[in-house]
Amino acid sequence: MQTIYDSVGPKKAIVLAIMDVLEVEAGVPEIMAELQETNDPRTMIALQGRLQRQFYERGGDILKMLITGAAQEPAIAATLSEGRRRNRITMARIIERIHEMGALRSGLSLNRARGTLDVLTWMTCAEYVEEYGWSYDEFEEWVTDDLCRLLLQESA
Repeated sequence: MQTIYDSVGPKKAIVLAIMDVLEVEAGVPEIMAELQETNDPRTMIALQGRLQRQFYERGGDILKMLITGAAQEPAIAATLSEGRRRNRITMARIIERIHEMGALRSGLSLNRARGTLDVLTWMTCAEYVEEYGWSYDEFEEWVTDDLCRLLLQESA
């Protein structure tokens, strides 16, 4: 084990390296580029749904290991917390852009919209796929459709 620490660094550095690999495997850089390029609110929401799907589809085993390990290892818990922070920043940007476009559902506050996007995407894919027997396609379609219905004007 000391050899690993000597080559990579302390536990936190190892976990951060795992998370960086997981982000690449999940296609985060490509999805972030697509988010920057699109001006379609439905596409923005669909990309967030795809991102959650790909995290679990391509790295679910690693995520489960990290979630389990976080209860016992502060470095892992801190890394997961950082991942959640990054995800919330992305979600806030999506909601703010949709609001600026005038496509956010009438009467819906920015805070409620961010919370809705958060609660329906953070760590939910595994539950629906594993616990309820949904396919990844079903999850992505469901979360996109429901989020569009909950967050967007009907004309958006």
